[in-house]
Amino acid sequence: MNITSVNSFEETKNVKPVNCFKFMDFCAGIGAGRLGLEKAGAKCVGYCEILNNSIKTYTTIHDTKNENNFEDLTKVNINDLPDFDIMIAGFPCQTFSVMGQRKGFDDERGQIIYHLIEILKGKNVPYFILENVKGLVNHDKGRTINIIVQTLENAGYSVGYKVLNSVEYGVPQMRERVYFVGIR
Repeated sequence: MNITSVNSFEETKNVKPVNCFKFMDFCAGIGAGRLGLEKAGAKCVGYCEILNNSIKTYTTIHDTKNENNFEDLTKVNINDLPDFDIMIAGFPCQTFSVMGQRKGFDDERGQIIYHLIEILKGKNVPYFILENVKGLVNHDKGRTINIIVQTLENAGYSVGYKVLNSVEYGVPQMRERVYFVGIR
C-alpha cells in the first residue's frame, strides 16, 4: 500500500467523516500524537502511559476527564478497553535507535509492538498510525521492519510506512520518524 496516495475514489467513499472517529493513544508520552486527530475532530477515548512525568504533562495538556489511563499496555485486559476506530502509538524506540544499544526484539521494549498488535486484533481496530525512530528502518539490516510489517499484515492489515521529517510540516526541529499506517 502506498500511503501517499489513494488508489481510487471507491476506496474512500464508505469511510466515515473524521469527526465520527474514536481513537486510543498507546505509549502516549505527553500526547503529541493525538493533537492532529483532535484537530481533525476525532475523539480520544483513553490512553496508556506508565511514566509519571509523562502522565502529569499529558493530563495538564489534554482534557482527560472522560478518559481512563489504562497504564501498562502489556498488562491491560483487552475487554476493559473502550471501542475505538484508530490506534495511535509511538511505541518505544530506544532499542531501535542508532543512539542506543540496538538490541531490537531482544530488549523487552522491542516487544511492545507485539502487545499493540494483540490489542489491534482483540479489538478488531479498523485503522492504526504507529510511529518510531528512523533507525527502525535499517535496524538489523532491514529485517526488523520487515518482521513488523509482516506481523501487521498477518493480523489482517494493509500496511504502508514512510520516513517523514517534522521540519517539513512546520515543526521547528529536524526530527525524522518512520510512520506506519494500517487499514484492516
